Amino acid sequence: MDKAVPTIRILEYEKAVEFYCNKLGFEITFEWRHEPGFPVYMGIKKDTLYAHLSEHKGDGEPGGGRGMVLLIKDIDIYYKELKKNGVVFDQELKLQPWGSKDFIFRDPFDNRIGVTERTSE
Repeated sequence: MDKAVPTIRILEYEKAVEFYCNKLGFEITFEWRHEPGFPVYMGIKKDTLYAHLSEHKGDGEPGGGRGMVLLIKDIDIYYKELKKNGVVFDQELKLQPWGSKDFIFRDPFDNRIGVTERTSE
């Protein structure tokens, strides 16, 4: 198995693009709709991180602890970039006793996003 790609439920295309692309630095890799004006299903990526965003009701309700965890390198740089872009954090960047640094925030649809970097093996 090469990777898992989480699907995150979104409620509004424009807000999702503003947040995930403009604030978090992802780029859109594809968009698909059954017809113009229908809900979107789209792929996004940043470096080696991939996710799918969906407006389809069948893909669950946002919030309620749903979301994803991003495993990255150079967490301090990314944290500063997101802070500069106005992201509000549920948990600021923190060194954890279990051997990682991490921070947590939510997207505009109340999906929880954790970002972590291993600091020890």
